[in-house]
Amino acid sequence: MSRSTQVMTAGLLLAAAVVFAQTASQMIDFRIFDLRLRVLDSDHHASLFGVISILAQAVAAMAIGLRVVSSRRLAWLMVAALVGLLAVPRALMRYEPAFERHDVLILVAPLTVAFIVLCALTFRDARRVRFMVWGSLALLAFSFALHAVGAQADASSPSVYGTSAYLATHTWPYQVTGMIKHGAELTGWMLLATAMAAAASLRARAKAANAIRGSARAEGART
Repeated sequence: MSRSTQVMTAGLLLAAAVVFAQTASQMIDFRIFDLRLRVLDSDHHASLFGVISILAQAVAAMAIGLRVVSSRRLAWLMVAALVGLLAVPRALMRYEPAFERHDVLILVAPLTVAFIVLCALTFRDARRVRFMVWGSLALLAFSFALHAVGAQADASSPSVYGTSAYLATHTWPYQVTGMIKHGAELTGWMLLATAMAAAASLRARAKAANAIRGSARAEGART
Protein backbone atom coordinates (compact mmCIF):
# COMPACT_ATOMS: atom_id res chain seq x y z
CA MET A 1 0.00 0.00 0.00
CA SER A 2 1.42 3.38 -1.05
CA ARG A 3 2.02 6.20 1.40
CA SER A 4 -0.77 8.33 -0.12
CA THR A 5 -3.23 5.44 0.12
CA GLN A 6 -2.30 4.99 3.77
CA VAL A 7 -2.88 8.69 4.41
CA MET A 8 -6.28 8.63 2.72
CA THR A 9 -7.37 5.44 4.48
CA ALA A 10 -6.31 6.79 7.87
CA GLY A 11 -8.09 10.09 7.19
CA LEU A 12 -11.32 8.34 6.20
CA LEU A 13 -11.27 6.10 9.27
CA LEU A 14 -10.47 9.01 11.60
CA ALA A 15 -13.25 11.16 10.10
CA ALA A 16 -15.75 8.32 10.45
CA ALA A 17 -14.77 7.72 14.08
CA VAL A 18 -14.91 11.41 15.05
CA VAL A 19 -18.27 12.02 13.37
CA PHE A 20 -19.70 8.89 14.98
CA ALA A 21 -18.55 10.20 18.38
CA GLN A 22 -20.03 13.61 17.57
CA THR A 23 -23.40 12.13 16.67
CA ALA A 24 -23.44 9.87 19.72
CA SER A 25 -22.58 12.74 22.06
CA GLN A 26 -25.34 14.90 20.58
CA MET A 27 -27.89 12.13 21.07
CA ILE A 28 -26.74 11.59 24.66
CA ASP A 29 -26.95 15.30 25.42
CA PHE A 30 -30.42 15.53 23.87
CA ARG A 31 -32.02 12.39 25.28
CA ILE A 32 -30.35 12.16 28.67
CA PHE A 33 -29.29 15.69 29.64
CA ASP A 34 -31.98 17.71 27.81
CA LEU A 35 -29.23 19.74 26.04
CA ARG A 36 -27.88 21.05 29.33
CA LEU A 37 -24.32 19.88 28.59
CA ARG A 38 -23.18 22.57 26.18
CA VAL A 39 -19.80 20.87 25.86
CA LEU A 40 -21.57 18.06 23.95
CA ASP A 41 -23.99 20.27 21.99
CA SER A 42 -22.51 20.82 18.53
CA ASP A 43 -24.90 23.72 17.94
CA HIS A 44 -22.36 25.76 19.92
CA HIS A 45 -18.91 26.46 18.51
CA ALA A 46 -17.45 26.34 22.02
CA SER A 47 -18.55 22.70 22.39
CA LEU A 48 -16.05 19.85 22.15
CA PHE A 49 -16.84 18.99 18.55
CA GLY A 50 -17.36 22.63 17.61
CA VAL A 51 -13.75 23.25 18.64
CA ILE A 52 -12.63 20.11 16.78
CA SER A 53 -14.39 21.39 13.63
CA ILE A 54 -12.62 24.74 13.85
CA LEU A 55 -9.29 22.98 14.37
CA ALA A 56 -10.03 20.72 11.38
CA GLN A 57 -10.59 23.81 9.25
CA ALA A 58 -7.27 25.27 10.44
CA VAL A 59 -5.48 21.97 9.68
CA ALA A 60 -7.09 21.92 6.23
CA ALA A 61 -5.74 25.43 5.62
CA MET A 62 -2.24 24.32 6.62
CA ALA A 63 -2.50 21.21 4.44
CA ILE A 64 -3.53 23.37 1.46
CA GLY A 65 -0.52 25.56 2.22
CA LEU A 66 1.74 22.52 1.71
CA ARG A 67 0.88 22.64 -1.97
CA VAL A 68 2.62 26.03 -2.23
CA VAL A 69 5.94 24.35 -1.46
CA SER A 70 5.59 21.71 -4.17
CA SER A 71 3.86 23.71 -6.93
CA ARG A 72 5.03 27.27 -6.16
CA ARG A 73 1.67 28.64 -7.31
CA LEU A 74 0.40 31.64 -5.37
CA ALA A 75 -3.20 30.51 -5.87
CA TRP A 76 -2.57 27.77 -3.31
CA LEU A 77 -1.34 30.35 -0.82
CA MET A 78 -4.41 32.51 -1.44
CA VAL A 79 -6.80 29.61 -0.80
CA ALA A 80 -4.88 28.46 2.28
CA ALA A 81 -4.89 31.96 3.75
CA LEU A 82 -8.61 32.43 3.00
CA VAL A 83 -9.64 29.11 4.56
CA GLY A 84 -7.45 29.80 7.59
CA LEU A 85 -8.71 33.34 8.10
CA LEU A 86 -12.33 32.22 7.91
CA ALA A 87 -11.76 29.98 10.92
CA VAL A 88 -11.31 33.15 12.99
CA PRO A 89 -14.96 34.36 12.98
CA ARG A 90 -16.09 30.83 13.81
CA ALA A 91 -13.75 30.77 16.79
CA LEU A 92 -14.94 34.21 17.95
CA MET A 93 -18.68 33.58 17.70
CA ARG A 94 -18.86 32.97 21.43
CA TYR A 95 -17.50 36.44 22.09
CA GLU A 96 -18.97 38.45 19.21
CA PRO A 97 -22.76 38.01 18.71
CA ALA A 98 -22.61 39.55 15.22
CA PHE A 99 -20.52 36.62 14.02
CA GLU A 100 -23.06 34.14 15.33
CA ARG A 101 -26.05 35.94 13.84
CA HIS A 102 -24.45 36.35 10.42
CA ASP A 103 -22.03 33.42 10.28
CA VAL A 104 -23.39 32.01 7.00
CA LEU A 105 -23.37 35.44 5.31
CA ILE A 106 -19.79 36.04 6.47
CA LEU A 107 -18.50 32.68 5.30
CA VAL A 108 -20.46 31.73 2.21
CA ALA A 109 -19.08 34.20 -0.37
CA PRO A 110 -15.33 33.83 0.39
CA LEU A 111 -15.63 30.08 0.84
CA THR A 112 -17.45 29.80 -2.50
CA VAL A 113 -14.50 31.53 -4.15
CA ALA A 114 -12.06 29.26 -2.31
CA PHE A 115 -13.98 26.14 -3.34
CA ILE A 116 -14.10 27.14 -7.01
CA VAL A 117 -10.37 27.85 -7.04
CA LEU A 118 -9.68 24.53 -5.28
CA CYS A 119 -11.69 22.64 -7.90
CA ALA A 120 -9.66 24.31 -10.64
CA LEU A 121 -6.32 23.73 -8.91
CA THR A 122 -6.98 20.04 -8.29
CA PHE A 123 -8.39 19.32 -11.75
CA ARG A 124 -5.13 17.61 -12.84
CA ASP A 125 -4.48 15.84 -9.52
CA ALA A 126 -4.59 12.07 -9.22
CA ARG A 127 -8.17 10.86 -9.60
CA ARG A 128 -8.50 9.54 -6.05
CA VAL A 129 -7.16 12.80 -4.60
CA ARG A 130 -9.42 14.86 -6.83
CA PHE A 131 -12.41 12.71 -5.88
CA MET A 132 -11.74 13.22 -2.17
CA VAL A 133 -11.20 16.97 -2.55
CA TRP A 134 -14.36 17.48 -4.56
CA GLY A 135 -16.31 15.16 -2.25
CA SER A 136 -15.17 17.14 0.79
CA LEU A 137 -16.20 20.40 -0.87
CA ALA A 138 -19.61 18.92 -1.70
CA LEU A 139 -20.07 17.94 1.96
CA LEU A 140 -19.11 21.43 3.11
CA ALA A 141 -21.45 23.06 0.59
CA PHE A 142 -24.27 20.76 1.73
CA SER A 143 -23.59 21.66 5.38
CA PHE A 144 -23.60 25.40 4.67
CA ALA A 145 -26.85 25.03 2.73
CA LEU A 146 -28.45 23.36 5.75
CA HIS A 147 -27.11 26.14 7.99
CA ALA A 148 -28.72 28.72 5.72
CA VAL A 149 -32.01 27.20 4.61
CA GLY A 150 -32.43 23.85 6.36
CA ALA A 151 -35.47 23.24 8.52
CA GLN A 152 -34.78 24.99 11.82
CA ALA A 153 -31.17 25.22 10.71
CA ASP A 154 -29.59 27.10 13.58
CA ALA A 155 -30.36 27.68 17.23
CA SER A 156 -29.45 31.35 17.04
CA SER A 157 -32.06 32.31 19.62
CA PRO A 158 -31.54 31.47 23.29
CA SER A 159 -33.03 28.14 24.30
CA VAL A 160 -35.05 29.20 27.30
CA TYR A 161 -37.62 26.91 28.86
CA GLY A 162 -41.13 27.85 27.85
CA THR A 163 -40.14 29.72 24.68
CA SER A 164 -40.66 28.79 21.05
CA ALA A 165 -36.88 28.47 20.65
CA TYR A 166 -36.79 25.80 23.32
CA LEU A 167 -39.68 23.93 21.74
CA ALA A 168 -38.05 24.09 18.32
CA THR A 169 -34.61 22.86 19.37
CA HIS A 170 -35.93 20.06 21.59
CA THR A 171 -37.35 18.01 18.73
CA TRP A 172 -35.95 15.09 16.78
CA PRO A 173 -36.25 16.84 13.37
CA TYR A 174 -34.14 19.73 14.64
CA GLN A 175 -31.57 17.46 16.26
CA VAL A 176 -31.27 15.15 13.24
CA THR A 177 -30.82 18.18 10.98
CA GLY A 178 -28.10 19.44 13.33
CA MET A 179 -26.33 16.08 13.42
CA ILE A 180 -26.31 15.90 9.63
CA LYS A 181 -25.11 19.45 9.02
CA HIS A 182 -22.43 19.42 11.72
CA GLY A 183 -21.30 15.94 10.75
CA ALA A 184 -21.04 16.93 7.08
CA GLU A 185 -19.05 20.04 7.97
CA LEU A 186 -16.60 18.20 10.22
CA THR A 187 -16.19 15.38 7.69
CA GLY A 188 -15.64 17.89 4.89
CA TRP A 189 -12.79 19.70 6.65
CA MET A 190 -11.14 16.46 7.75
CA LEU A 191 -11.30 14.90 4.28
CA LEU A 192 -10.04 18.10 2.65
CA ALA A 193 -7.01 18.06 4.95
CA THR A 194 -6.52 14.35 4.23
CA ALA A 195 -6.67 14.84 0.46
CA MET A 196 -4.16 17.69 0.56
CA ALA A 197 -1.78 15.59 2.69
CA ALA A 198 -2.16 12.67 0.28
CA ALA A 199 -1.45 14.94 -2.69
CA ALA A 200 1.70 16.22 -0.98
CA SER A 201 2.78 12.61 -0.42
CA LEU A 202 2.21 11.76 -4.09
CA ARG A 203 4.21 14.76 -5.25
CA ALA A 204 7.07 13.92 -2.88
CA ARG A 205 7.11 10.38 -4.21
CA ALA A 206 7.09 11.61 -7.82
CA LYS A 207 9.98 14.00 -7.10
CA ALA A 208 11.98 11.20 -5.48
CA ALA A 209 11.35 8.93 -8.47
CA ASN A 210 12.40 11.68 -10.89
CA ALA A 211 15.55 12.28 -8.88
CA ILE A 212 16.43 8.58 -9.01
CA ARG A 213 15.83 8.45 -12.78
CA GLY A 214 17.90 11.58 -13.28
CA SER A 215 20.74 10.13 -11.23
CA ALA A 216 20.55 6.87 -13.20
CA ARG A 217 20.70 8.75 -16.53
CA ALA A 218 23.65 10.82 -15.35
CA GLU A 219 25.46 7.67 -14.22
CA GLY A 220 24.74 6.03 -17.55
CA ALA A 221 26.07 9.04 -19.45
CA ARG A 222 29.34 8.93 -17.50
CA THR A 223 29.83 5.30 -18.28
